[in-house]
Amino acid sequence: MFDSNEHFIILVGLGGLTGTLLGKSIFKLLNNRNANFEFIFSFPFKGEGKMRIARAKSAFEEFKDYRQFKSFCLDDLIEYGNLTVCDAFRKAN
Repeated sequence: MFDSNEHFIILVGLGGLTGTLLGKSIFKLLNNRNANFEFIFSFPFKGEGKMRIARAKSAFEEFKDYRQFKSFCLDDLIEYGNLTVCDAFRKAN
């Protein structure tokens, strides 16, 4: 799937093992191939626990200096109420 010349936009939730570890692996794979991609990472809600937040912060520190890396906190979207993902991203932008 990642062998094409497409522009990839990957949305990954940080904090859990699957999203964090798989996301980091895909990020490194695409970066090593000089692929055209954007990676959007979401931080967990504050109430999801210290381990998830620590795992998310660690991944953030690892990737924050890459131009393809974007991130947002799920807690920041709460103020917008029950919106579609498109509308929430527009407002959070």
